[in-house]
Amino acid sequence: MVNFRLALETQHFNEKLIRRWRHCSCFVNQTNKIILFGGLTSMSNPTNDTLCFQPNGQLIPSEVEKQTNSCEIFFIFIEFIQFSDVKPSNRHSARLNSYKQYAILSGGLLENNEPTNEIWFLDTTNQSMTWKLFPTKGHLIPRYEYNFH
Repeated sequence: MVNFRLALETQHFNEKLIRRWRHCSCFVNQTNKIILFGGLTSMSNPTNDTLCFQPNGQLIPSEVEKQTNSCEIFFIFIEFIQFSDVKPSNRHSARLNSYKQYAILSGGLLENNEPTNEIWFLDTTNQSMTWKLFPTKGHLIPRYEYNFH
């Protein structure tokens, strides 16, 4: 069994884009991408930035890693995804998980610190990824700072 460690190359873009906390992220196995959404910036303002990372195909075992049967996988920044008018609003403390080719965003705290019950789908198969609000029926309890698998 090989253990993998992830490293992120930040030389291709402004590193301030990933300086945030209370963001959410997931790995979409079907398209081999890491999606990072929202969070609080250095000014403690929520954002709705969506960042996409993809492995650059390199598995680089160091001398120590060769002895421990592990490798480091490098992920590179692909793009700062631009959207039309339809996208999730600024938020933090939301959750992002993957299902098939989708990154699924749910809940979070909006700019006014009110919890939301929205569910958004991001299709990661196309070059121009777009968010779609998932219609729900009945009452869905607003949530934030929780996990789902």
